[in-house]
Amino acid sequence: MYGDVISVKRTRLGFMKSFKSTRRTEHHGILDMLVNKLFSYTHFGIEVEDRMVLHYIIPSIRQANCRAIVYDSMEAFEKDGTKEVVSKVNYKFSRDEVVERAYSMLGKNFGRYNVFVNNCEHFAMWCATGEKISNQSKFIVSVRKVRAIILRK
Repeated sequence: MYGDVISVKRTRLGFMKSFKSTRRTEHHGILDMLVNKLFSYTHFGIEVEDRMVLHYIIPSIRQANCRAIVYDSMEAFEKDGTKEVVSKVNYKFSRDEVVERAYSMLGKNFGRYNVFVNNCEHFAMWCATGEKISNQSKFIVSVRKVRAIILRK
């Protein structure tokens, strides 16, 4: 439905699947390939029209300053995953307003990309709630804090 916060789970590629077939752009390097082959992650966006999505991307980990909100087909957004509607969102705006907020950022950079404080989930949640929230980064920060406590002992 228009105005939904949506996500796609990107599973790690492992070393058997081609990295190039999953990339949106040609701006990638060995670091991008290793991250995609070793780690799973969830990518977020806003469904704005029938089978169309606005989402926040960076072409490469090494080019985090070349970030933008882009308009893509659902097929390009899903790549090798399956779209899911994010169910635990406390929408503060109507679906039309969510779409309007997403379009207001089209072509803009939404600030410097940072996996912890400004990523695709922050963008999608900002559109829906007005706040830059990321459950993924909250989890990562919590794990880092626990790890630091353990290492101190």
